[in-house]
Amino acid sequence: MDQKTSNSQKIEKKERSEQRKRSKQALKKKRRRPSRFRKQNSIIQKIALERIEFLMETAIKIYSRNSELGNKYVDLARKYSMASKVRMPTKYKNIICHKCKQLLIPSVSSRHRIQSRKKRGSRYVLTCLNCDHSIHIYFKQKITTTK
Repeated sequence: MDQKTSNSQKIEKKERSEQRKRSKQALKKKRRRPSRFRKQNSIIQKIALERIEFLMETAIKIYSRNSELGNKYVDLARKYSMASKVRMPTKYKNIICHKCKQLLIPSVSSRHRIQSRKKRGSRYVLTCLNCDHSIHIYFKQKITTTK
């Protein structure tokens, strides 16, 4: 009689533990948002991307005349990209200092150099003149085969 009750207790414990596991898995699964929200998000992201591009273009044009206004436009563009969860396009991301978040215009606010190295390949070095932070952009080395 004792063995039967102990076996039934073991079976009940297993069933309870399996139920807990299933409930935890159900909680872990993410609920998908309805499609209307996804459509709204995509529209918001498109608008944000247009605004970011417009702000960055005007910041580049204005920077030589008014650097403070240009940097303010850059800051606004960064805020738009963070708020709408849109990545900043790489052509604009590479001309913003990663440390002080200022616009990098050649010979005005930054120094641009190309360093060629034999074994490790060449790189493009952008140095911010405000904070002396440098950004290295590496070139892909061409592989030549000899016949």
